[in-house]
Amino acid sequence: YGASPRASIGLVRAGRAMALLRGRDYVIPQDVFDVAPEIFRHRLVLTYEALAAEVDAEAILIRLLSTVPAPAVQPTQQPATQQPPTQQPAAHQPPAPGSPHPELSQVPVPSPSQSASTYPVPPPFQQG
Repeated sequence: YGASPRASIGLVRAGRAMALLRGRDYVIPQDVFDVAPEIFRHRLVLTYEALAAEVDAEAILIRLLSTVPAPAVQPTQQPATQQPPTQQPAAHQPPAPGSPHPELSQVPVPSPSQSASTYPVPPPFQQG
């Protein structure tokens, strides 16, 4: 039957959290790809036909994530329309946009070779 509408909400929130843990204030497709298995795995409801064919949710996720292409992201440059703020003494200065949060700079980020969510490309589905 597929994942519920709440799965898309969870996917967006988990993607944002992954981006934050990686020191960014924006989400890239890889963030969403890395959290998708954990979000969808327990939300997939298999049909009786899939259960009879012994297809499991993991096989569906592998096939889905290997066939759906990531969206092409093109960074754009927006002209600055606001004047830079004047420096005012403050008790707390937030981090500059795009810089990692000071408390999160200590969080280790796994390298691509350590990423558990890199799935091999499965063989094409064959009905038998």
